[in-house]
Amino acid sequence: MILLTYISILFSLIPLISGILFYRTINSSLKPFFWYSVFLTFTECFVSFYAYTFGDNMFMYPYYGLIQYFFILIVYKYQGVFKRLNWLFFVLLLFGFALFYHDNFYLDPKPLMPLFLMIGSGFICFLLALLFFYQELQFPKADIWKNPVFFMVVSLMFYGLGNVFYFLLFNSALSNQKAFEAISNYHEILNCSFYTLNACVFYFTRIWKTAY
Repeated sequence: MILLTYISILFSLIPLISGILFYRTINSSLKPFFWYSVFLTFTECFVSFYAYTFGDNMFMYPYYGLIQYFFILIVYKYQGVFKRLNWLFFVLLLFGFALFYHDNFYLDPKPLMPLFLMIGSGFICFLLALLFFYQELQFPKADIWKNPVFFMVVSLMFYGLGNVFYFLLFNSALSNQKAFEAISNYHEILNCSFYTLNACVFYFTRIWKTAY
């Protein structure tokens, strides 16, 4: 499990390096996704450093989850998902703050993980991806799969559903060491796959100069 954690940290550097190398080819609609990748790399490194240096770092997760949720909303906003639904953006933003408050301050005893926030943000990430594809199907384009944005949305959809599965099982696996190790390994593999897809997004901006 420790080895996979180190591998996950290394993989988190790939989209960061890829984004820096191809930053000039990234159009403005993908810039928020680049900064989201920067945040993910920082979080992977800092959370792991804090855990191995000081120990318990669970208090960070509600704040980390809220910031990540905010980034995801901004990413989809730049893709025009809320163009005709501005009210939905603010409703989802308030919903995220409500989940954060519920997990971090309201629940007693406080959960080890901010489950409602993480599960809720995962589902919303997936549903926004569906909304994006629905809007795109209204005006079909040739070779849509060659668009970096396509890979970005697929990556977010994959990560959102993967996190829902992880956080649903996290607390139930705490009492079983083998189950906990298995679900932890699954999460690290999910992260590695997600970071690889994110790196592809930035690389494809170089070979496929198309954008929404």
